Amino acid sequence: CIVATCPLTMHPKQLRQVFEAILKTFAVVGILERMPETLEVLRCRVPWFKNTSMPKVSLHSQVEPYPITLRHNASLMGPAALTEAKLYEFGNALLKADLECCCAATGVAPLR
Repeated sequence: CIVATCPLTMHPKQLRQVFEAILKTFAVVGILERMPETLEVLRCRVPWFKNTSMPKVSLHSQVEPYPITLRHNASLMGPAALTEAKLYEFGNALLKADLECCCAATGVAPLR
C-alpha cells in the first residue's frame, strides 16, 4: 500500500502472521532495555557468539538534516502505538521464555 493509505493498525490475524514469521525467521529476539539477557540468549542460541557487550555506535551519526519537520499527532500515533506495544509485549515474552530455556539447558541461574 502507499504509505498515506496504509491502515495504522493490524488485524489480529495479520499480527499473528507477524508473530509466526518472527518465530520462524530469527534465532534470537532481543530487547534493547534488556541487553544482558538478550546477550545471554544470543550466546546460548548462537554458541560462537562470545561478546559480553554490544559495540557502541555514535548517537549523532546522521549528519544530513531530516527532510521534513516532524509534528506530534496523537490521532495518528495512537493506533500505530497499539500495534507496536503488542510487538514489544511479544518480544519481551519470547525473550523471557528463551532465557528460561537457555538457563535450564546450561544450569545457570537467570540474570536479574
